[in-house]
Order: sequence, then C-alpha cells, then structure tokens
Amino acid sequence: MNKSILFIAATALMLSACADDNVPGFSVDEPAYDSAYAYLNSYAPLKEYLAQSKNPNVHLGVGTSASDYIKKGVVYALTNSNFTETEPGNAMKMASCVNADGDMNFETVENYVNAATDAGLSVYGHTLAWHSQQPVAYLNKCIADKMTSDGPAVVGWTDVKKTTYKDGKFPYYPMGCEPPVIDGSIHFVGTGNWSQFFCSQGNSLEAGDYRAVIHVKSSAQVNANFVVQNGWGGDAQKIQGNITLNEGWSDIVFEMPGVKGGNYDMIIQPGTAKATIDLQSITIQKKVLLNVQPQTPEEKKDTLTKAMDRWIKGMMEACQGKVKAWDVVNEAISGQDKDGDGYYDLQSATRGTVSKDDAKNNFYWQDYLGDLDYVRTAVRLARQYGPKDVKLFINDYNLESDWDGNKKLKSLIHWIQLWEGDGVTKIDGIGSQMHITCYMDKQVEGSKKNAIVNMFKLLAQSGKLVRISELDMCLVDKDGKNVNTADVTEEQHHAMADLYKFVVSKYFEIIPVAQQWGICQWCATDSPANSGWLANSPTGLWDLNYNRKHTYAGFADGLQGK
Repeated sequence: MNKSILFIAATALMLSACADDNVPGFSVDEPAYDSAYAYLNSYAPLKEYLAQSKNPNVHLGVGTSASDYIKKGVVYALTNSNFTETEPGNAMKMASCVNADGDMNFETVENYVNAATDAGLSVYGHTLAWHSQQPVAYLNKCIADKMTSDGPAVVGWTDVKKTTYKDGKFPYYPMGCEPPVIDGSIHFVGTGNWSQFFCSQGNSLEAGDYRAVIHVKSSAQVNANFVVQNGWGGDAQKIQGNITLNEGWSDIVFEMPGVKGGNYDMIIQPGTAKATIDLQSITIQKKVLLNVQPQTPEEKKDTLTKAMDRWIKGMMEACQGKVKAWDVVNEAISGQDKDGDGYYDLQSATRGTVSKDDAKNNFYWQDYLGDLDYVRTAVRLARQYGPKDVKLFINDYNLESDWDGNKKLKSLIHWIQLWEGDGVTKIDGIGSQMHITCYMDKQVEGSKKNAIVNMFKLLAQSGKLVRISELDMCLVDKDGKNVNTADVTEEQHHAMADLYKFVVSKYFEIIPVAQQWGICQWCATDSPANSGWLANSPTGLWDLNYNRKHTYAGFADGLQGK
C-alpha cells in the first residue's frame, strides 16, 4: 500500500467500534493523519453488519491457520472480533492428520475446534474427501500388490527403521537454534540465515538400495537439500539431492541407491528459507525382491472404503460433534468433457483429465471407488459418524468462470443429481471457491461480473444451500499484468473494494434467504511474499500489519446492501 495507515491500528486499540479493538501487539507514536483512510475508523466489526442483512443468522467465516489461532494472539483476536465462523486452511486435511503408516493424530484439530467453539464461533470443516494433500504413500500402500508364496518376483520395499518425534526424544542437533517438539513434530523456524539440522542419526545400513520417506510440512514451498552420509572423512559416502517441502503435510520420497554400508546420518538443509518446517517422521526402506500378486479392482475398492471409513470416523470423533458443516468432497470436477456428454468429467489420473505430475503427487479416490460411489461413500460415512444435524457441501473452484459460460457449475449440478440418484445420498449445499481477480480493463471486468451474477442465479435454481467458500482477490492492470501488493494504486484499491461490495451484495440479493449459508473470506490479510498461496498479492481486507484496507469497507458495504 502506498499510503501508511498505521494510525488505524493505534486508534483501533482505543475505540471499541473498530474491528481491531482486541488485536494486541501494536504501538504507534503519534502517526501522521491520513484523510484517505480516516473513514475506515468509523466502520464496525464485520459481523455487526449481519444484523442489517436479510438473514442475520448467516455464517460469516474466515480462513484461519489452526496453529496460529490456537496461540490466542493476533489471529485469534481478529477472527473472534470480526467473524462468526472459522475454517482451517490445512489442519483438517487428511495428510495433516494421517502419516505414511496410517497413524492418525488429531491433536491440532481438537485444540482448534475447542478454542473456536469456546470463543462462541462455529467451525466449518475442510475437507473430508479430496485428491490433494492426501497421505499418498499410505493410500498407495493400501492398494499395493499382496505378498504371496507363488507369485512373480518383483521389486518392492520393506521398512528398515522409522524415526518419529512423538515422545520429544530424537537423535538430531540443529545449527544455530534448538527447535522444540510441537504436536509430535520437530518445529524448525528458518530465520533467513543459512541453516541445516540433523534429523536422523546412527542408521546402521547394510549395502543395498534404500529410500527415505519423509513426513513433513512447511509454511511455504521450500526447495531444500537432503543429505545422507556415513562420516566426515575422505572415504565417507555422501548421497544428496534436492527435495521440495510443500505447504501442508506430505510424504517426500528420497532415493538412496548404492548404499555401501555403515552408520548413516540424514540432514535437511533449508538454507536461508524463512519458512517454518515441521518434521514428524522419517522411514528408511530397503529395496528387495518380493513374490506378489496384484489386488483386484474389487479388493482395492474394499480396502480404500475401509481406509476412508477409518479416516472420517476418526475425524468426526476428534471434533466431538461440534463441527456441524463440512466440505464432504472437494474439487471433484475437471475442466474437460472427454466422454462428450456435455458435462465436465470428474478429475481422474486414469482417464487423463489431470497432468502426469498431478497423477503422481495426488490420490484420486474416484479412480478406485468409482465416480458415483466415491461421493456416495464419503456422504454416507459423514452422516454415519457426524452429528445428526450435519450439513454436507460439495466445494469447487471456477464456478463463476466466464470463459465457458459457467459450464463447470452446470456440470457440478448435473453430477449432484447423479450422486443423489440412488435416493439415499443427500448433499445439502454447494460451496463456490471464489478466488477472483479484479481487472482494471472494464470490458473484461464486465464479463466477469456477468458470469458471477449468472453463477448466483444457477446456484439459487439448484435449491441447495449456497456458500461462498474461499473468497479472495488478486489484481490485474489494464495491460493484463498481475499487480503486487506494494504497487497497488489508490484507484486500484477502490476498484477492488467495489468488486468485493458487488460480490457480497449480489449474494444476498440473488440467493434466497432459505438457501444462504454464508461467506468465508479466505485471506484476512494480504498474502506475504513467501506464501505458498498467491504470494505477494493484495488478497485481504487488512494489510500485513492488520490495518484495514479499502476492501474492508467494500466488504462491509456489501453486507449492508449499500
């Protein structure tokens, strides 16, 4: 932002009318008055404007880092002051709770749900069934070939040693700091100075080919170096290579061919990355010859159905019936119609609707459970183990797309009719991930707005509950170039505010009151430069110092129907 508005934060600490009145940690010495932003100080917390809408019971949510919320600092205060509902970014996704061995850990989920509900907020669950951020190593293990005494000999992997950090004791030492164990993981915070840490030491390995399966997450995508070596002298063997630490939990496989034998240490070198890295376990596996037999499609479906049952049951028990609404299935619809029926197919690794990298790094349940039973099974289990009054949504993106005449939304509505065709499955609502862009080219912007209006009309006609699930915004200038946060002009800030007002007001105008679930602002603040999501983009209603932006006013005006 070109103009400083630090005085807003300072004034917010003194005036109860401000949305930031309970946000701690700000101190400003008599900042200069800025008339361009002074009007924002007159706005109340966002949730106070719900009473002026047609549906005062609508949910006003925000995407929240569960770990940040649990700390009960700035994120906790800002969320509680302005919103009635909170939704975790990653904490409830399967890979965040299930590791490569299938072990489940819901400690963060339990702490988050309890903290939010104790504060009087509802929690929206995200997400039960998805293809991304899944424990791919575990799920592939579920459908791997079976051991047999008379099958053909093939290459396989057998576990040699697993290092975990659940008990707070681990054989490592860092360079420059002593990271604690939090939620059963090494919690390493990069400071920007070059760093590395030993994460597994004294692994006695015989000669052979090995691999390491690393269960890890990062606050942002980091390109790190991974080193395996059996000493420091001239005769020491050193195997190293690059690994990518992804946002959210994932299982990274590092190949270690040609191990000569000895005691090997393992080292992660994030270098100068400032990201926070959580390491939960490292499993060393040796390549061996196995006699195996492939599972039949029926066996794979049965095994994965049991895995989904175990996962959803565990999550619902962890939530103690306090989470009343869920994205039961996330992002199922592709952008392709390969069978020519006029509707987009489901995303699939076996039918070519996703890239090779997507097929490798994600897990598409529908390829094994079937296009219909995938969703029907997830819905059945959510209703079996969830609270009796649970509401289940199908969530997807690009439903407001103008380039295909909202075809993805039309396809989703078609698929919901098919999923419900058994007369048993019931899907309560549709969530629209409105990751939208404000275009300074008025012709382009007009087309986008028309498609948004058409989306709301189609959603209203569906008869389902309607939720704007992940609202945030980027900016493109008149030349078609993305604009970074620091370069946004006052004119562009106001244009973004107007688009927020347009979206929010049209939701309340077009969606019938009985179908209104609510709106979730996905990014409270602008996206940091090192973020794994829309890095360095002006996505939020507050800047990175938690000062209100013009978009705050646009959102509030939309809630009021101005």
